Amino acid sequence: PPLPLPHDFAPHNQDGEVAEHLLAGVPEVIGWLRDGRATVDASLAMLDTLLRHRWLAAADAAGIDALFATAA
Repeated sequence: PPLPLPHDFAPHNQDGEVAEHLLAGVPEVIGWLRDGRATVDASLAMLDTLLRHRWLAAADAAGIDALFATAA
């Protein structure tokens, strides 16, 4: 379930692990994923969110089957 946040909430880096926080629309985020502009862990988190909220269809995510493949 989504985390309810106040309307004026602004995230702050507290541990040095995050380069920056950005507010972006779905098309922009999909572009970042397509262009490989995020770390692997951030990409997986964004992809998970896009799929769970049905903002992206699995059929439109080329190569997504590789995430569910068993190790050979």
